[in-house]
Amino acid sequence: MDDLTFRKRIYANPDDNAQDIVDACQNDKNKAKFKSDMKTFDSKLKQALTVSTPDNLAEKILLSQSIETQKGSIKSTKFHLAIAASVAVLVGVISVKFGLTYNFDNVGEYAIAHHNADIKHASDNYTYSLAQINSKLAAYGGEIIDALPNISFANTCYFGRVKSLHMVFQGEKFPVTVFLIPNETGLAQSTNFSDQDYNGETINVNNNQLLIITHKDDPNKDWSKQLTQSIKWKNV
Repeated sequence: MDDLTFRKRIYANPDDNAQDIVDACQNDKNKAKFKSDMKTFDSKLKQALTVSTPDNLAEKILLSQSIETQKGSIKSTKFHLAIAASVAVLVGVISVKFGLTYNFDNVGEYAIAHHNADIKHASDNYTYSLAQINSKLAAYGGEIIDALPNISFANTCYFGRVKSLHMVFQGEKFPVTVFLIPNETGLAQSTNFSDQDYNGETINVNNNQLLIITHKDDPNKDWSKQLTQSIKWKNV
């Protein structure tokens, strides 16, 4: 099984244990590690998306409604329903504020984690034609109109369960990772972000975010300018 097919299968379902997947992992330790990394990532994401319901919440709401029904008080019923709604809103706010919905505070942290988990597996053995790349960009309103460095990886990925596009450009010394993601990820935007090895920048295009991640030693400091000048955007 070639690397691209394998990654597509694992991105879609990290728990895929079909025989051809098992055989591929047994024959290639890099594929086995990639599958393990994606299973770990998916498990953490599912855990982060799980928000516990307060104990006896349903019983308390039903009891409150029952009491108010017996009293026949419309105003009191509305009051308790408003309290229940407020509790739900409060739980949502706390979930986002304290990372119960995601393990990341913003889209930059998510992008760096995604990049670091995938950088060893994003193949540099493929060359995509301009037509292939533009067909992927079209879903987000993008079209490459000027020459760009070779793109060695272009595939669907997910940010907060939102379908996005992951591309890798081959720079002069280091590969450059680019994520194109819709705004509705539920993660706070990050204009600039980084870790010990990489810098990231976010550019807003249409209703999407273009995230560019470069190595701190990359001699090309104009990737954002190069990309914005080479890609034409239109509303979709």
